Amino acid sequence: FFNNHHDNLQHLITEGLPNTGIMTTYPLGTASVVKNVNGKTFIFIATTQGGPTVLSQANAVLKNEDLFEVMKTFWEQLLDSGCDKIYLPLIGTNKSNTDLTHYESLQIIVLTYLIVSRNKKIANEMTVIIPEFKYDPKDFYNYKKYLDSF
Repeated sequence: FFNNHHDNLQHLITEGLPNTGIMTTYPLGTASVVKNVNGKTFIFIATTQGGPTVLSQANAVLKNEDLFEVMKTFWEQLLDSGCDKIYLPLIGTNKSNTDLTHYESLQIIVLTYLIVSRNKKIANEMTVIIPEFKYDPKDFYNYKKYLDSF
């Protein structure tokens, strides 16, 4: 969607951040909303504590226990967004350098969504994206069992 144009993406992310003044780092869970990119809206989440730019991954670190607060803050920022559908990856399982399993990430995403949306709906539909290279059929049985428990 962004054709490897990192400078433009950095600019769009900066424009989409909450009006907090000029900062080089943002609190965990801060969301930047980038709208109307090929008819899509993208939300970038500050999930790591690291380098001086939003796109820096050099020393990215996310403590496992912080992911819960990151996701809770993220969902709170989306409460009034008017989202119809949300698609998101298994957050905390790739460049965030956590040792969370995919199942643990899914649990955190779902639990924080339920906690934050208990009084007000965030979206009509949520899809968690699991890349093909992370696909394991036995995991999906556990995912389904977990999701069916609600």
